[in-house]
Amino acid sequence: MMDMPELVVILSFFDMKVGPVCYIEVPENKLGADIEMVLSQIFDQTATEGFFWHSITGKYKTSLNYYFEIPSEWARGYKEMLMLSIVFKEKLSSKKEHDVLSWVIDYVQKLRGKPDAYKAFYFSEKQVDDTEQAKDIEKMHGIVQKWTEELYWSTKEEIRKKTEEEIVANLMINNALLETIKYLSKRPVKLEKLKKWFKHQDYLRDFDRIISTLQDHKFIFINNIGPETYVLLVKDVKISRVPPDCLVELIEKGDERQALVEYYQKIVIDFFNKYDPSKDDPVTLYHVIAEPKQFNLISELRKGPIVKSKISKILRQGPMVARKIGILSSLKNSNVIDEFTFDGTTYLLLKTDIIINDQFPEYIQKALPDEAEEKGSNISSPVGIMGTELKGLMERENFNLGDEEDLATVEDAVLTSPEQDARADNEGAGDISDQGDPQDSPFDIIIDEISTRFMQDKNPVKNQEKNIEE
Repeated sequence: MMDMPELVVILSFFDMKVGPVCYIEVPENKLGADIEMVLSQIFDQTATEGFFWHSITGKYKTSLNYYFEIPSEWARGYKEMLMLSIVFKEKLSSKKEHDVLSWVIDYVQKLRGKPDAYKAFYFSEKQVDDTEQAKDIEKMHGIVQKWTEELYWSTKEEIRKKTEEEIVANLMINNALLETIKYLSKRPVKLEKLKKWFKHQDYLRDFDRIISTLQDHKFIFINNIGPETYVLLVKDVKISRVPPDCLVELIEKGDERQALVEYYQKIVIDFFNKYDPSKDDPVTLYHVIAEPKQFNLISELRKGPIVKSKISKILRQGPMVARKIGILSSLKNSNVIDEFTFDGTTYLLLKTDIIINDQFPEYIQKALPDEAEEKGSNISSPVGIMGTELKGLMERENFNLGDEEDLATVEDAVLTSPEQDARADNEGAGDISDQGDPQDSPFDIIIDEISTRFMQDKNPVKNQEKNIEE
């Protein structure tokens, strides 16, 4: 079965002999004759410049089209009639449509502003002789082909869903949100006290937005415990540098570019032998992952070294422009990439990869049994800790979540959620995967037990009286 890309970009022009022709297609040979016929029919019926959508039946659902004209010395009426089409599997959202349209407009303006651009559409008529006209046609066709490929990669970047890495990194580059997580990682905090802290840090205007964001991404849990409302951080994240996996693969498979592999191995070993994480390094790494162009380049370099002259597709522009806008220099300054010249060819290398892992916040990690710390303090999958380990954590005598002055004693400990009461009744349940959705985070399960145990630890006298009565 033919691979179906998420989108295909087609530049059509009106041939004086045969009518509308799908001239350049990126990726090539992915569209099919049926959709090409539909686009030709649309083109044949359009005479007014502008954008329009058209529904398609089959593997692709819709096409975004833009009809326009450019000056020409060879065409009838001295103008080339062109239509740019991008076909998609699904209709775009309004925001993504707006972003894609901006790239289409840029493409059309470049084509209109290029002298002799019309020659690109006579490439198939180029004679085999080495005339100046033939050279001009071939050169112009190559330029338009390159621009169309760049438009494809630009559009693909705009419509793709962000990875979990990018989502987390975009959260963490917000300094107020990052500092809030650090503050909550020490112990549960009363909601009113958290508001006062926000005010002191001059974050108060962002309070509702940050709290809502942390709840949406399941970083915090807000619960009423007696008369007080507490905010509990139940998930933290850790970003770190690791050696790139592709280096190991190059060594194991015995890549023929031995000098390149040896240099690659040397720069990675030298870096990690000297690497001493600075206080600001996590923030730097979050910013690297949050920048789409930088992340795209890192994603490609994870597969192995890339010839520097071939990165224009990834960066949407040529290497000279890429240097000007700082993508390569920024990644080099952050010690993420390096380059090496081998047999006259310059390669870009991923010096250090970057990973982001979920982990328990500090106050929970301190309370974990040794075996649970080893297995579950860093959670790289949706479910990383068994219910039996959580149950063992709750039964520890020294389980304590904070200092007395920060966590006031509450006389009546009440969990207000019916679902929480139901889970408390089933305390003896084993694996988390037996309770609710198997994709639920373990943090959603642990928080009720933490809240209950927290209040028991804070009311030792009341607990002793209860034991005597029993």
